[in-house]
Amino acid sequence: MDYPGAGVAIFVWSNNKVVMLKRTSKAGKDKWCPPCGRMEWHETPEAAAQREVLEETGLTIKNLHFIGYTNDIITDVDWHYVTLFYHADAESDDARLTEPDKFSELQWCKPDKLPQPLIDCATNYVAKFGAPRHESVSQPKEKQQGIDQ
Repeated sequence: MDYPGAGVAIFVWSNNKVVMLKRTSKAGKDKWCPPCGRMEWHETPEAAAQREVLEETGLTIKNLHFIGYTNDIITDVDWHYVTLFYHADAESDDARLTEPDKFSELQWCKPDKLPQPLIDCATNYVAKFGAPRHESVSQPKEKQQGIDQ
C-alpha cells in the first residue's frame, strides 16, 4: 500500500468488561485486539464499526461513540493505517467466534487487565490514552511527541 488506509477498532462493553479477540491472520498473529478492521469503499466509520463487531463477534451494538485515533505503522507487513477508535455497548454478552479463520480465542476482559500482547493499534491506543474507559471521549494521557509512530 502506498498510502495510509483507514480502519476502525471498537471497545465493546458489557458488565464493565470489553471483548477481545486473539488473531491468527498475517497482521498481528497471536496478538489480542478489540473487534477491528478496514473500512470498505463508501462506508462510514460508524457503519464499519457496526459491521466489524457483528462479523467478528456476532454482537450488535448501541451507544457508539468516537473516542480517539491512532496512527499505526506496522513494519512487519508494511502497512500504515489510521485507526479510528470507538466504544459501544453490546446489546447482549453472547459474543462468539464467528470468524475462526481470523481469530482463535475470544474473552471478556477488564479494561485494566487486557490480554497481552496487543495488536499494534491497541498498543498505540493504550500508550496514547491509557486503558479503555467507558466514557464518551478519551483524551491523551499526556502530550507526547512521536506517540503515533
